[in-house]
Amino acid sequence: MLENVEIESIVTTIVFALIVGIVTYLKMELKHQREMTALRKKKQIGLKAQLKGDLAELVIPWLAESGCTGTELKHFGKPIDWIGFKGLDDPTAEIGIKVIEVKTGKTKTLSQNERRIKDAVERKDIEWMTIHINQKEVEEHLSKVGIE
Repeated sequence: MLENVEIESIVTTIVFALIVGIVTYLKMELKHQREMTALRKKKQIGLKAQLKGDLAELVIPWLAESGCTGTELKHFGKPIDWIGFKGLDDPTAEIGIKVIEVKTGKTKTLSQNERRIKDAVERKDIEWMTIHINQKEVEEHLSKVGIE
């Protein structure tokens, strides 16, 4: 049989291990709570910044900076924000086409696709296309995919 000293030693070890485990768990839980609070705050700030950017992007028709009237601007959002057709409101004017990207806040750089579009415009790598669609062919194609 185990002696009282051995039993006390085992119980003391178990109690000590439980206390260490509980303290470790509480420290980890507290750290986790702090990290989650920080992430929520960061997300909230990020969402506010995104919302401000989206709203600023939509205000551009009321700003003279684009050189176009609100009716001469067409919103895309992605990959570029706006295309302006300067002079479209005047039937006698020549039309100038503007590709417009709106940047707000700290972000000053263009995304890879925005940069590629800017480069294409600067190279004048742009063309006009008129596509004539045969309505019968469209209807035949739609019926093949199950749309009547």
